[in-house]
Amino acid sequence: MIEEAENLGISIRWQSQCLGVKLLDDRCLSVTVSSQNKFEHLIGCDFLIAADGAHSKIRASLRPGDQLRYAGATQIGGLAVFPQEIPNPLADSWGIMASGYGNSCFVSPFEGQTVIWALSKAEEMPA
Repeated sequence: MIEEAENLGISIRWQSQCLGVKLLDDRCLSVTVSSQNKFEHLIGCDFLIAADGAHSKIRASLRPGDQLRYAGATQIGGLAVFPQEIPNPLADSWGIMASGYGNSCFVSPFEGQTVIWALSKAEEMPA
């Protein structure tokens, strides 16, 4: 995905920290960035992807009134690799299975000998 983005001329900033974002009148963004050498500079963009988590500085810059509430859901997931072939019922019966008690499991075949899975559970507080 990174290679394809770069082939399309999309700029990816590695080892940088986003210090703040301002929404401009033309609906573009002005982003204050600090790079490795601690040099701060502004970058203009139409679209910004920032994966900075629940305590996001980006969200706080753009939506200062937002308050996050824990929704009560946790999820873990992974891959299961089967050297021969994916066994039944996983090979042909895949999707979401819900318990009706706040738990669910998703399974799906992926690339021949692999199954991706995710287990979701309702909890009062995150693990």
